Amino acid sequence: VIRSLSNGGVIKVSKPGVYRIQGASANSRFKDYLRDEGGIEMQDNITLLLSNGVIFKQESTFKDQYNIIRIYNKSNVKIQGGQIIGDRYSHGSKSGEWGYGIAISGGQNITIKDIKISDCWGDGINIQNVIRSNILLRTRGVNIERVICVNNRRQGMSIEGGEMIRIKESEFSNTNGTSPESGVDIEPWHHLSSVNDVIFDKCIFANNSHAGLISGGSAPISNIKVKNCFFSNNKINKAFGGQCTFYKYNRDINISNCKFNKGSDGSIYGVSLFDSDGVNIFSNRFQNCTFNIAGINQTRNVSLKNNEVVFTSNFGTELLFMNHDRNDDLFENIDFSDNIIDIRRSPDLNYNIYFKFKSGKVEGNVFKMNKNKFIHKGRGKINMSNNKF
Repeated sequence: VIRSLSNGGVIKVSKPGVYRIQGASANSRFKDYLRDEGGIEMQDNITLLLSNGVIFKQESTFKDQYNIIRIYNKSNVKIQGGQIIGDRYSHGSKSGEWGYGIAISGGQNITIKDIKISDCWGDGINIQNVIRSNILLRTRGVNIERVICVNNRRQGMSIEGGEMIRIKESEFSNTNGTSPESGVDIEPWHHLSSVNDVIFDKCIFANNSHAGLISGGSAPISNIKVKNCFFSNNKINKAFGGQCTFYKYNRDINISNCKFNKGSDGSIYGVSLFDSDGVNIFSNRFQNCTFNIAGINQTRNVSLKNNEVVFTSNFGTELLFMNHDRNDDLFENIDFSDNIIDIRRSPDLNYNIYFKFKSGKVEGNVFKMNKNKFIHKGRGKINMSNNKF
């Protein structure tokens, strides 16, 4: 059993095989997730290389929490290659949700790449800040590249705090078992634990039991970019959002050049916004799904431009863009321009578009509608011009 690594240098595990890891802590005082306990303890300036065929496997435990690999307030750490497998099929109890494949808590300049993480009792990867003796230890500079998080129980990856986080060419799929069941959940756990400057590029979010990507929590979330990504068949109920959902304390969000596909039983909303400020959704393609803006509190400064919504199958249901039961004053400075909405191949679909906001514009859009065309304008100051039906 590998328990810890000495400080500095490169450690390579070359021999293929299953290496049993004791990620749980026998005497932990914590009732939820482990802090600086359990599993393989990474140190500063360590590179851990796992060859093909190397599997780190969590030993079966009845504990609610474990860390197979932990990075606690460390810098210049790299983990590359191999597989990490949790104990979801041999776990000794039904309680808990904090069994993590890789736990990153504080530190900077951390790289995780070319690794598959599956079957964890909680999250494949968990990233968060640490508050120790009333001092915030921020996680800064995390690079995740070509990582697959699949069939984990709570989340493929949780981002509960941190900044300058880059996720590239990675997959978050088939999350199922305990709520929230999302591919990636950006959810600050503490009012001091904000999330800032996160980029998803060329990632896949598919077949999760809730959202592919969901963002909202107890602290501000800002400067999030989602580009060149693919969302498919994420099963979040449309009453709660879309396959990509931003719902609380979000600002400065950009979603561009992504593809959203409803799939066989995914959400009919590709993107949903609740209570967000400064959002740009542009140059995306939505197949058999669409986008939606809703909110209980203020949603403002939202631009939806150059998107294409195409329904290729017949859906006998109703879609709402801009929830019709909200007050116009909740939505301000909304720019809905140069989009294409094509539902001609879904003759039974009722596509209700409610342009109910305090101020904004609806310009240059092309609506290729079926016989059920419903465009509703609210009482706010809205410039509607040059739209084609």
